[in-house]
Order: sequence, then C-alpha cells, then structure tokens
Amino acid sequence: MRSQRCPAGSEKTGRRTGGVSLSVNRAVSSGAQPCRPWRPALLDFYESIGRLLDALGVPEEARFDAAGTLVNHVLGVAAQNAANARLLADARGTDRESFLEDAATRWARVDPERYPFVHAAAARLGEHNDREQFAFGVDVFLAGIAALGGARR
Repeated sequence: MRSQRCPAGSEKTGRRTGGVSLSVNRAVSSGAQPCRPWRPALLDFYESIGRLLDALGVPEEARFDAAGTLVNHVLGVAAQNAANARLLADARGTDRESFLEDAATRWARVDPERYPFVHAAAARLGEHNDREQFAFGVDVFLAGIAALGGARR
C-alpha cells in the first residue's frame, strides 16, 4: 500500500517525515495532548515537519500551509484513534477486530444506492491496518508536494 513519491533525492527525508508523524500519532493516540499551539510538544512537531518540508524543497511561502495540512492529518487521525480506543474501553470485552467487524456489518447494511462507496468499503473495513492507512495518508501528502514541485498553485 505504501508508496513514497518524494522529489528526487529526498526519499530519506520523506521517510523521516513519516516517522515523525507516526511518533506523534502514537503519542496522541495514547493520551498525550499537544493540541495547544504554544505547548512544546506541538512546537517541536511543527518545527520538525517544517524542517523536513524545507529539505523536500517546499518553498518558504508554501511551507506553513503544507506543515499545517500534515499536522492536521496527524492530529486528526490520532484523535480518531484515541476516540476509538475509548469506545473499545467502554465496550468491555470487545476487541478491535470485533469492533471493526460490527462496524463493517453495519456498513454492509446501508443502502447501496445512497452510499455506494461505504457499502463497497464494508468488505475492507474489518481487515484494514490503521497504521498502514495512516502512513498512506502521509504518502499521499508527500506525493502531492512532489507533484506540485513543492509549490502552491
């Protein structure tokens, strides 16, 4: 599923970006709360992402928006994972696989005319890997940066 499409010579930087993002995702998913922009954890994360985007050749005028977009992806996924973990904790005796299978069963029951994508995706929901899906999102972001040549249009 993963495909790094970073600008030439920046594969290592792209992997570091993904690694930093995954570390922050894990921290937030486990309960850390770096979401106030003046907190050191979030400052360090923004700084790391900004430096990595600079190494990828993202122009200074686009770097703030690019960093914000990636940070929002990381924190959004982490918040969703943390919320899902709380749901699992509240549903005593339910493991992740059972939770996802239940959700997949519900998705499979929706009206395929109204929700064709959700209905079709139900078959994959129960077996997907959250970490791979998150990393894929980072890869999509990096591929977009590479496709734009690092510049905003």
